[in-house]
Amino acid sequence: MIIFGTRSMDSTVTNGAFHCPRCSVQRSYSHKSVRQWFTLYFIPLIPLWRSGEYIECNSCAGTYGVEVLSYDPAADIAATFATLRRIVVLALAEGGRLKPENTSALCEAINSTGSATCSITDVENDCRMAQQAQADLKSFAQSNAGELSDEGKVFAMQLCIHALRGGGGRLDDRCLDTLGRMAEGLRVAPDVLQQLRSEEYKLLT
Repeated sequence: MIIFGTRSMDSTVTNGAFHCPRCSVQRSYSHKSVRQWFTLYFIPLIPLWRSGEYIECNSCAGTYGVEVLSYDPAADIAATFATLRRIVVLALAEGGRLKPENTSALCEAINSTGSATCSITDVENDCRMAQQAQADLKSFAQSNAGELSDEGKVFAMQLCIHALRGGGGRLDDRCLDTLGRMAEGLRVAPDVLQQLRSEEYKLLT
């Protein structure tokens, strides 16, 4: 009896370096191609069609689509901080704290992370765009909440509290209402917001 069939086989197309999502650092990778082969007595003899391709991390063996090679973590971080900055700028506007000391506090806080940069020009551009779009704090925060982790949302609230205080001073009722609207938009739990407000109060006592 003649036994024949088909079988998938992987082959390495090329190698290189990429940012591995699982390792979270630069790693070497193998670009693999998957091809179907005609087999006779289980021996691959004739290459048939190409059925797919993928990227394999040579360190953790994680596999990803080829689009992972175009992932730029620095650009992703910059985009996230830009979103956080725009949310806080809207909060400053709604809280009546769009003043030099508050915008400076926002820029200094972002720059101190070492992960992104912020200038007064960035804030001015955000203000202009917000006015043109007639953006609403709660709605804008809500539309971006899905892009932030729980830790990212807490950081956004801390950043907002720092900016509203202008590096010092107390938050009035208008600012507290603004924080509440921001928390609702970001879907931050009321108890988490209360804890953040308590920590802010302790800084002043």
